[in-house]
Amino acid sequence: QLTRTLNEMIGRLEESFNAVLQFSGDAAHEMRTPLTVMRGEIEVALRHQRTDGEYRSVLESILQETEQLGSIIDNLLLLSRMDTRSDSFIFGDGSLDRIIMESYEEVLPIAVEKGVSISIESLEEISIRCEAGLLKRLFVNLMHNGVKYTAPGGSVTCRLDLNPVSGAARFTIRDTGVGIPGRNLPRIFDRFYRVDPSRSARTGGKGLGLTIVKKILDLHGGAISVESVPGAGTVFTLD
Repeated sequence: QLTRTLNEMIGRLEESFNAVLQFSGDAAHEMRTPLTVMRGEIEVALRHQRTDGEYRSVLESILQETEQLGSIIDNLLLLSRMDTRSDSFIFGDGSLDRIIMESYEEVLPIAVEKGVSISIESLEEISIRCEAGLLKRLFVNLMHNGVKYTAPGGSVTCRLDLNPVSGAARFTIRDTGVGIPGRNLPRIFDRFYRVDPSRSARTGGKGLGLTIVKKILDLHGGAISVESVPGAGTVFTLD
């Protein structure tokens, strides 16, 4: 029995070490990419004398890359804090329906610009113990994700109801987007995991949004499930 216990412990340690190595490699790769782009832009600009417009174009491109790099770093810092200092977050009574409405209002202009319809079908008045800032980030991430992977003319719909079985809050978000293949569903919450790297590159995805959603939900004692049909859309359910 002792041997079995030791083997299980060693197995868990090995999995943890491998996960750390994988995460470090992925993080280094993600941060190196925008740095490589910026270096290339600068080197090309310095080869010959450029017009003011050309220099401005280079600076705009570099600014965009630095914003992406900053976003990656901010997300990694948040994940690190949730992993190691979860007790530093201050929980209080919060209005779940108000947080969802604020998130909706933040994402709405993005949806309108893309030509995607986003709506709230139901919004129960529910108060819970939460960290409001984290929950808003969770809902913004999910809504923005739905808009991002839905083609113009498609729709994203949200609902906040009571779970008919447990009586607890249930949030559902459904989109008519590209969907996720079944083989990819078990890994969509992994850090830096992308269902389609080329698609993520086009949309600016960094593979951290759903990871943050899952970690925030874990901190609040919640659970998330996903159903998806490629080409027909995805449904996330939070309890």
